[in-house]
Amino acid sequence: MPGDDLDRAAWFLAGDDTAAVDGEREQLARLRRMLNDDALWAQPPPELADAIIDDIEAFQPPAERARWPRRALLAGLSMAAAVLVVVGVVTLSSESGGAQTETIALAGTSLAPDAAATAELLDTPSGVAITLDIAELPPARKGFFYEAWVKGPNGSVAVGTFHFRDGQDPEEPIELWSGVDLAEYPTLTITLEPEDGNPASSGQVVLKGEIPTPPPSR
Repeated sequence: MPGDDLDRAAWFLAGDDTAAVDGEREQLARLRRMLNDDALWAQPPPELADAIIDDIEAFQPPAERARWPRRALLAGLSMAAAVLVVVGVVTLSSESGGAQTETIALAGTSLAPDAAATAELLDTPSGVAITLDIAELPPARKGFFYEAWVKGPNGSVAVGTFHFRDGQDPEEPIELWSGVDLAEYPTLTITLEPEDGNPASSGQVVLKGEIPTPPPSR
């Protein structure tokens, strides 16, 4: 199997789970889920293409209209849609192939003994992107939510909130963001918080994990 980024992405999107390497698998998995969504491929109303071409022709002088008849414009729209999908694959592949990630495990505490999670960490120029995959953590009941924190000798910093309510799929990854150096805040925790307007942690930790080393840079 060819080993460059685009080839690996194409094989993975075609169903070969072994094609992707660490650091790009999760991003490509998300793209594959998106491409498998029937809504993405739903046929648009037939009048939509005509409306777009009408708008294009309104800005064309007569000479240009003769050079680019409606059939050519329609073909161009179809090609543009295909190019957008390909560009998305190439961009995602090149970004994930050029960046290294670190994955840590989080274990449930006595407040959620069956819960577990993994956190994928990616250092970027503007902070650390954290992708959280959680299993067996129940939705936060009404009046409560979950909050993620990074902790270290200097205290705690909140990096995002979530709750799983309103039909949210607990299996979908949760995107968090840290603006502090995780080398100085090496503990990642998830707490259950009441909606009481108090920004401080409740101390009700449901998941906890340690970051052994700073997340690798691009």
